[in-house]
Amino acid sequence: MDIRNIDEGIKTIKDRLPNKKVLLLLDDVEEKDHMDALVGKRDWFGEGSKLIITTRRKDVLCVPEVDWRYELTGLDRDLSLQLFSKHAFRRDHPLDEYINQSKRAIHIAGGLPLALEVIGALLSGKNKEMWDYTLKMLESVPHNEVQSKLKISYDALDNRQQHIFLDIACHFIGYCKDIMVYFWDASKLFPKAALEVLQNMSLIKIGKHNELWMHDQLRDLGREIVRQESKMKFEKQRRVWNPKEGLDLLRRHEVKCLSAINLQVTYEHFLLKKRRKDSYFLCSLAPF
Repeated sequence: MDIRNIDEGIKTIKDRLPNKKVLLLLDDVEEKDHMDALVGKRDWFGEGSKLIITTRRKDVLCVPEVDWRYELTGLDRDLSLQLFSKHAFRRDHPLDEYINQSKRAIHIAGGLPLALEVIGALLSGKNKEMWDYTLKMLESVPHNEVQSKLKISYDALDNRQQHIFLDIACHFIGYCKDIMVYFWDASKLFPKAALEVLQNMSLIKIGKHNELWMHDQLRDLGREIVRQESKMKFEKQRRVWNPKEGLDLLRRHEVKCLSAINLQVTYEHFLLKKRRKDSYFLCSLAPF
């Protein structure tokens, strides 16, 4: 079903679900108004319905309609070591000579599955000297700053791999890998090799339908890197992923720095008279 905007989505839910018992999962909800739009009131759903909401913001769940709240804890030491070892050693436990370093690594990850995967992949195949060097860098980052730890893996990429990582984070999550390989090939980014590196480092995954997938925290890391590169000046960003903000930049003719932009426009808006050769626009011809 193609739902083009929030109002249409609300109407669809109200019309189709009030007499049905449903199980609804809302993943990574960031704004309270997003939840209000999708969940609304209890009478939008049939008796016995269950709604599961995942979020990284506790305030999103501070509403009367939420009956139970459950805060996920990190993995315990044994599970952390097992997950880390799968990515660092391709086995369920560390090599004997790397046990102490592995314990340091899981302490740094703090039980976070994503951090365990990424740090394990970063250290995989490295000698003990590089392990100690990398772990020392990671230990210098405050314990709660997950993005800073993940960025060490980003910094280990070459320029082409970083470019593709940022492209995916800002624009291409959910896109077909084969189409994007053709697209990046035209820019001489050698995407097949780059995507293999990104997969091996657990920075992206390929879904069962051959779509590009990236963890939310890695997506946020990529977008924060773009903001930092522009010194937090929106009009100087090379990539703009919010369609409304992108259209506003075009209307104000502030596109000198752009290399990629997402647009969601009506047909009459789709008149882009000037376009740099090294830029691209991703357009969805649908109303806001």
